[in-house]
Amino acid sequence: QDTPAGVVDAVLASVAWTEEGPFAVLLPDNVRIAGPPPMTAADVAEAGRRGVVLAACHRVGPEKRHYFSDVGRVELDELAPAGAGSRVLGLQERGGSGPFRAAPEGSWRLLPRYAVTAPWVEEARRVAAEAALAGVESDDVVVHRRLAERGLLRAIPWRGTLVDAGHPAGYLWAAHLLHEAGARERDALDRGPAAADDLVSIDLGGL
Repeated sequence: QDTPAGVVDAVLASVAWTEEGPFAVLLPDNVRIAGPPPMTAADVAEAGRRGVVLAACHRVGPEKRHYFSDVGRVELDELAPAGAGSRVLGLQERGGSGPFRAAPEGSWRLLPRYAVTAPWVEEARRVAAEAALAGVESDDVVVHRRLAERGLLRAIPWRGTLVDAGHPAGYLWAAHLLHEAGARERDALDRGPAAADDLVSIDLGGL
């Protein structure tokens, strides 16, 4: 990027290096602590064959709106087997104050792990142009919301622990889990609800 213009602009800058094929976006400030890779080469290839955008998703509980902002909590058509992908009906707006609500079994949220295919690039170019005119950074949540409205966004479930290390508290929490916590603690986090506001994890074993 010539100037920091947002996630969408950064992803579009990489399109020329992908030989026009689908590719995965794995935002590095979200660190995978436990669980399998949320997005695989097979997932990306499948998204390309189907002409949809495929994103990994996981269960989350109530979350503070002021902390998470507009980050991709979604409503799914129905849970599909891993790899098939459920249609995303819509993304929640931040709006109001207080926490995002969650059902007892949790709510779905997209992970910063998704397959970029032709529909994503098409929509992203429009979003980037609009953001440039407004003088703001381009956000991939806007792209995903519009793709959901077009019925082109799919989600696959993932079980694991992902930590947002893009701020001081999250960085320290990730460092603790990676370098100080034992395997038992990390595994327990993978199996249970979030142990801190910065941690995004929940048990999918009962689904």
